[in-house]
Amino acid sequence: MQFFEKIWSGVLTAWSGLLQGLDTVHLFFAKGAAVLLALVVTAIPQLNSLEGYIKDQIPATIAYAPWFWLTSQLRPLNDDVESALEKVGGYIKGVAHAPAEQAVLDANVEWTRHGMSFPYNIDGSVSDSWKETKRWFAEYKALGIKVLAITPSPGYWVEAGVDPRLPENEERIREISAFIMTELKDLVDGIQTCNEIGIPMFTSPLTTKEACRLMALQLEGFSRVDRGNVIVGYTTAITQMDVQVQMRPYLQYVDWIGTDIHLGSHMAFGSNIELFDVIIDILWGFTGKPIILTEYGYLSAGKTKTEEEKNEILAGYGYKDEADARAHIDEFITKLPEKMQDKINRLGGDDKANYIFNSDCANHLWKEIPSGAMLPGYEHTLEGEAQFFADMIPKLAEKPYLIGQFPYEWQDGEECSWCGQADCPIEATNWGLINADGSAKPALEAVKNGFANIDR
Repeated sequence: MQFFEKIWSGVLTAWSGLLQGLDTVHLFFAKGAAVLLALVVTAIPQLNSLEGYIKDQIPATIAYAPWFWLTSQLRPLNDDVESALEKVGGYIKGVAHAPAEQAVLDANVEWTRHGMSFPYNIDGSVSDSWKETKRWFAEYKALGIKVLAITPSPGYWVEAGVDPRLPENEERIREISAFIMTELKDLVDGIQTCNEIGIPMFTSPLTTKEACRLMALQLEGFSRVDRGNVIVGYTTAITQMDVQVQMRPYLQYVDWIGTDIHLGSHMAFGSNIELFDVIIDILWGFTGKPIILTEYGYLSAGKTKTEEEKNEILAGYGYKDEADARAHIDEFITKLPEKMQDKINRLGGDDKANYIFNSDCANHLWKEIPSGAMLPGYEHTLEGEAQFFADMIPKLAEKPYLIGQFPYEWQDGEECSWCGQADCPIEATNWGLINADGSAKPALEAVKNGFANIDR
């Protein structure tokens, strides 16, 4: 028996080596193909006019994703998957933004995912907010809820006087990251570097390339500390292949790769439930690292607005239609909700009218779910959200290299976290397992039952 086991182990090793060699060859040619595809995208007006972060993803996705989806079907499981599961004590059953309360454990939720404060004031002293972060994570620890903690987004590093764009700050970033790990390694069970780099609101004021360098420096800093069983990684929205390519040299420092997937809610493109599998497969094929679905969910309310309804919204601001608002764009912006104004001024670039009406900002302006943004068979209702989780949790748990999942999120907010409007369905208002008043939604029972049946 041992003889055949050795033979089989040798076959798997040889096969893995062959795939790695083919990957290297593909990467060489794909890099050139991505450059050429970027030129093609620039030459096509309809594509060149897209938001920068979307436009940048097209060449990398076309050049890399098909091959690595194919290799995902051929790649054998490696020791990293079992090692990560062993470190964290089994399959990760989490919910984003869950409180440190017994009700969370009663719902069979064992993990939560939260951000952290920046550890230092601009004068170099340890911040009070950092002390509060540690106290907060200690509450979860005492209750027995594990935490996947997210390091501050690039903007917070810049505000604290540690601008990642300056070479003289690179060692300081490593030192701060080592400090974060030293301070938290006995309080949390996982650390994620930044969040959804490539998405403008999480990347600004850096470019995607600069933000990837920030993540790499953090990972290098973490590696200086004996972190015990704390697993570290990074998360992108969907595949974000341009980020994956830039982070590939630093995979030696990570235990897992995360992805946030919200198909059928933010946009019509990709409204197919089978794409969850495809996205996870591509990331596994490209990285060979265990995958965590760090965020996914489905809106429990919201609808698409008619042209008449949109004009009524504009009339409320004093404009008869979109053309009228565009003609007075600077004045129009000053009348929008304060949170929306901030996003437009930070992310809108030189053509703020295009950003308002032709980007995801439009979802917030119209307070709508875009036309076609719905997974077949799942309405944007309380029942549709519950059925989504009832179907998805066991489906996802069957994927051998997916080591955990975080439904988004524990509780509905009273207003949209992006634009500040109470009647905007897009961010924080309709994703929860419980309502804003604390009453349970049907989705809570679906998640509770789904997690109860996972045995990994």
